[in-house]
Order: sequence, then structure tokens, then C-alpha cells
Amino acid sequence: MSLHKAIEKITEADLQELIEQKVGEGKTLDYKKTLNVDNDHTKDEFRRDITSFANASGGDLIYGMKEKADEPGIPEELCGFEIQNIEARKNQLTQILDAHIRPRVPNVVMKEILLSNGNYAFIVRIPQSYNKPHQVVIQEDKRKGDFQFWIRRESNKAQIAVDELRIAFTLGETLREKIRSFRMERLGNISSGVTPTSLRKGVKIILHLIPIGAFDYTVKLQLPSRNNNLQIYYRPLVGWDTRPQPNFDGLLAANEEQSYLQIFRDGVIESVYSYVTLDTGSQDLRWGELQSLIEEGLLNYVSIQKEMGVQPPILIMLSLFDVQGYKVQGCKQNELYWPDNPSLDRNELILPEQVIEQFEFDPKV
Repeated sequence: MSLHKAIEKITEADLQELIEQKVGEGKTLDYKKTLNVDNDHTKDEFRRDITSFANASGGDLIYGMKEKADEPGIPEELCGFEIQNIEARKNQLTQILDAHIRPRVPNVVMKEILLSNGNYAFIVRIPQSYNKPHQVVIQEDKRKGDFQFWIRRESNKAQIAVDELRIAFTLGETLREKIRSFRMERLGNISSGVTPTSLRKGVKIILHLIPIGAFDYTVKLQLPSRNNNLQIYYRPLVGWDTRPQPNFDGLLAANEEQSYLQIFRDGVIESVYSYVTLDTGSQDLRWGELQSLIEEGLLNYVSIQKEMGVQPPILIMLSLFDVQGYKVQGCKQNELYWPDNPSLDRNELILPEQVIEQFEFDPKV
């Protein structure tokens, strides 16, 4: 057992289970007895811990967990510690992270858990970074101004050597290429009709949400429960009665050859809508209608990923297939208007990816 769940759902019982099952520290998990950031040395150490996870696979720092004296890294007691002002402490930690880390590590999430003994456990969840490596600018007097790069290896952090930095920067580019290659492979399958369910002929609106953690084999996620009453989460861009069914890749919700939603086990989401205009023979893409569907879908799909334990950043990718000869029409003040737009001169529109760094975002932007 480990903390492969949304941080908002972690309870004292989950932390106690780590003790019962003797879950040791690892590449994505670290225990600390207390949280001390009272001087430059401890603040630097906090920054080292955070960047070491961000520069590797991300992970959780659990404060308030005592380790066994004879087995370092194995949890023994959830003792917790006192926190006088939780919001003030979170603000302090955020300020520490915003200062002296370059580039800053986005979307670090913190959660306090009130324990039965009256103390608090404190969890800091760090996502794998899309913009690594991150460096710490040391503030402690002895080495003030030094630049350090740290990475999480197995159950400890280590400083990245100079010859490893080139590899670290290269890996950042490699990750981007992996994501783009995955997208193009999926688009190729859709274009060839290799889809998890059959789709009728028409313009294909293809939406991908790809977390960067999907390409890290050490990241473990849970597929969402099919018993969730909020079925709106699981619907494709079009269609309602779409209770998801398990398939080889994860969960599939489909709607009569019109649209499908594929939830992959690694947190990737693919939603495809075969768009057919209502007017027979019309070749108008009513973008106002499509935009509303896409915006609503984005909010639903991000909710699924959050439930699975996915951590941002997440790349959003929109593609349109079989659009040659169509005209894109707009929507203005809820009134359709039909400017004399030229027809699209190509069959595929593969739009640049957009990155969201937190779950709360405006899909219209």
C-alpha cells in the first residue's frame, strides 16, 4: 500500500496503514518526524527535498512520522506535531519555495491531517516537473550563493554531478518528444479507424489530456470507481448514458458510434467525437457549439484525473481530422453568425499543446 490517491482523500487511517504494512521510504516517498524551517540551513534543506522529488518522479513528503531506530526508512509511529496556525505555516512554506529555487516548482500541494492524539501530520506532494532540472540557490552563510541541483534516488536524495546535468536537461527534451510521439501514434490509429469502438463517418474532434507522469513507470494510479454516481465525469464529449466498461487500456465509455471516452491506466485521457452537421450536405463547423462541448469536457476529464491521483502539469491537445472543405463558423453573443469564411484547405488540424499546471483552471483561456 502507498499513497496512490488524491491528496485530498488521504486520512489518518491511510498513514497508519503505511506503518502496519511497513511501507519503507522510496523514490516517491519520504518520512520526517517534524517540520523545521526556522533558519537558513533548514530552509535550504526543505528546498533540497522539494527539488529532489521534482527533478525525479515527484512524490510525497510525510511530516510527523517517526522511523524505526534499527530500520531507517521504515515507519514506526504516527506521532505528528503541533501546528499553531496552519494557514500561516502553509504561506511560510510557499514563500520559502518561491524564493531561491530556479525555475520555481509549480503546483506543490500541502495538506494537514488532524490526528487522534491532537497533533497534526503534514503532507507535501510534489509533482514531477515538466521544466526540470530545478536548482537551489543556497542561503546558509557557509555556502551562500552556491547553486545546487538535487535528485531523488531510491530512498535518499543526492546532488546531481556536473556531468549528469547535461543528461538531466536532455531528459527534459526527451520527455516532450515522448509525449508528442504518443499523441501522433494515437492520431494515426484514429485516422486509420483503429479505435476502441467504431465511429461513424464525419469530422473527428480529438481531445487528449496527457499528464507528464504517464511516462514514468514508477508512478502508480488507481482507475476511478465505476460506481461513482457523478456519471457526467465519465461521458464522452457527446452522450449521457455511458457507464464506463473495463477494457485492456483502462475504462471505456462509448455512445453509439458517435463519441467515446478512453481512460488509460497511466492517467492519459482520450475523447473523440465524430461530428456530423445537422443540415444535410452542410459543411459548416459550428465552432460555438463545439467550443462549449470541449470546455465542459475538459473540466470533467481533469476531475477524473484528479480522482485517479494524477499530478499536474497536464498537456491538453486538440486535433481535428477530416475537415478539408469545411468552413469554421462562430458564435457571437449567443447568436450564430456566418461570415464568408474560406473553406479549410487541409484535412488535419493538429493544434499546439497547452499546459495546465494546476487543477483549477479556466478552460476558456
